[in-house]
Amino acid sequence: MKLKTRLVIAFFTIIIIPVLMAAMMVSMVCRYQIGVVEKNYGITGTTISDFTNSMQVLARVTEKPYHELKDMSEQASEMEDATELDQFNKKLENKNAYLLVRKDGTIVYTGSDDDRVKAVIEQLPGYGDTDTTSENGIYLGGDAEALVKQVDFRYDDGNKGSAFIVSDVSNVIPEVGQFFCEILIGIVVILILTSAVLIIWIYRAVMGPIGKMQTAAQNIKDGNLDFELKPEADDELGKLCQSLSRRILNNEEDAKECVNDTWLGVWNSIPPQTPNPLVSYVCRITRNLSVKRLRHNMAAKRNSYYDVSLAELEECIPAAQEQEPWEEQEVTKVLERFLRELDTGSRVMFVKRYWYAESVAQIAETFGMKENSVSVKLMRLRKKLRKKLEKEGVVL
Repeated sequence: MKLKTRLVIAFFTIIIIPVLMAAMMVSMVCRYQIGVVEKNYGITGTTISDFTNSMQVLARVTEKPYHELKDMSEQASEMEDATELDQFNKKLENKNAYLLVRKDGTIVYTGSDDDRVKAVIEQLPGYGDTDTTSENGIYLGGDAEALVKQVDFRYDDGNKGSAFIVSDVSNVIPEVGQFFCEILIGIVVILILTSAVLIIWIYRAVMGPIGKMQTAAQNIKDGNLDFELKPEADDELGKLCQSLSRRILNNEEDAKECVNDTWLGVWNSIPPQTPNPLVSYVCRITRNLSVKRLRHNMAAKRNSYYDVSLAELEECIPAAQEQEPWEEQEVTKVLERFLRELDTGSRVMFVKRYWYAESVAQIAETFGMKENSVSVKLMRLRKKLRKKLEKEGVVL
């Protein structure tokens, strides 16, 4: 598999997989926490939407106690019995709530010693001012931060009475906070695991061919000349070297031999530190070995893309065998300056044709141009190079 394909797959994987896994995790955690909430607070029918609305959950938690308080208020004597009120308040404590009872404007029972009780009492609605039900209440803001459900009644002596179930909003329901915390941790873990797997996958795609190259070089160095390293479908470096050598030699067997010789050449010539970029370093060795082999195989007729492209270059650069060593060095320097002065498209086209020995048809397909247009542009580049060489005094 090509590295480009791996990167495309990795891009979509790192988007799709975490989303799917996060959705599954949210569903599982939500079901678990719903079960915990329903068990701890004695409610049923809880859905995931309830976790996004903590006030709604609080209102549902005290539905049953509200009905019980309503029944108690019908027996006015029970609302004056401290023992009954304490027992009812203990039930509310398990639901993060407490009881307040007011008689004719005076608080006669307080089920909590929290500092905010005073702020709650100051904001309590009057007798008959609200119409709360088991499913809803009124929110007291400021320092109170409470959800209140009110039950109005009459004492035996005719005085007005009000009982209040007060739920602490500041603490909400611990399970709701735990739910969001678990979701956050789960998403982070999913992202880390997904990224780690993709990094390892891509790393193996890049380093795998290099490891095979080292194995091949070691075998050849040890005298195992029958060892052959065949480029595989996912071997980017092997395929690149094989393709480059094949274009120059136009012979599959010779190309394979040159690629195998490349691994030994890399092993013998590579410096203590890995060259950067390594691919260019390896390709240069492959190209040099292929050109050397070509010189031994030269026939009367041109037999490769490289032979044709080399003939084209001879229009402006003398053949290597006709040059002195110092002349070759000077031509190389001028050629490097020439390439730097070209725009990116022209430079890539020139290198593809005269370094990688790609055919005009292949270059035309790469650039989306007609073959004739590519040939014309290459001819203009050769003329431009010829003029620069003449200007620099290299070609006379």
